[in-house]
Amino acid sequence: METQQIKDDLDLKDLDNFTGTEGYTNLWNFNLTDGIAYVMKNGYSWFITDMLAVVRTKEEIKNEDFLSITLVINKDKTAIAKITDGNAKVLYKQEYKWTNGKKNLNLYLTNNVLMLSQEYWIPIEIKGGNKKNENTTNESWRFFGKVKRQIIC
Repeated sequence: METQQIKDDLDLKDLDNFTGTEGYTNLWNFNLTDGIAYVMKNGYSWFITDMLAVVRTKEEIKNEDFLSITLVINKDKTAIAKITDGNAKVLYKQEYKWTNGKKNLNLYLTNNVLMLSQEYWIPIEIKGGNKKNENTTNESWRFFGKVKRQIIC
């Protein structure tokens, strides 16, 4: 009987399909979105677990409300992981001397949920737009500075 070997998709070909989540996977009391679960199942669990271990153990990081976590893979197969406060302040940096990874990653951690950057949606308020009452507030969703969803009245 032959066994079929499952290969990791290190290119993460289906990554763009994840723009939200239908459920969460729990790892060390962090909630991981479907996109993060896909990344972990396809050869990048080392990166996710390394970064979550840092967040869990470093006092200067674990109480931050929002973290941006990036992985940059260089042509020579070295890599750099960074955790920032979402702005320019680097809170942690780790260098890897070798990786078989092929895809750069951008993740966010907020409210104990780790997600792909494209899974992060925030509500914004839009003032005006109603000629009868210019003080009307509508809710929309903003994603990296571009309105991605229609206004909800």
